[in-house]
Amino acid sequence: MANHKKKKKVEVTKEKAVFLDLFYMTPSEVSIKEMADFLKESGEVMVDFWEEMEVFEVGKTGFEPVTFEKSRVEFGHPSDQSFIKNRGIQNIFVVTAEEKAFEQLKDCMEKLVEQFGGFICSDSEDFKPFYMGEQ
Repeated sequence: MANHKKKKKVEVTKEKAVFLDLFYMTPSEVSIKEMADFLKESGEVMVDFWEEMEVFEVGKTGFEPVTFEKSRVEFGHPSDQSFIKNRGIQNIFVVTAEEKAFEQLKDCMEKLVEQFGGFICSDSEDFKPFYMGEQ
């Protein structure tokens, strides 16, 4: 008689990715190309740049890329306009990042903010929390 062993089902739970919707606001006149070139020169990360779309992605192997795009958002609310004016913001970029990838690229993001000024903040009513840079 054959010995039949029951095979156990192994449940694999895949962690659901958490994405961050952020803004990079800077008081300097900087282009997407300048930021992409700056990060590319560091040699620490992979950078893909699409000039006609004003978009670049920065990443490390094994993680989703972080995407920067020139913002086309209209900030019509008076409190938003005041926030932007009081900080001398000249450029706003939409940043989309998977949370783990953003953490892996935190040093790279800090270098970007150090080079061009400004801050990275949440796409929320009060732009909080701030992730890095001037507040």
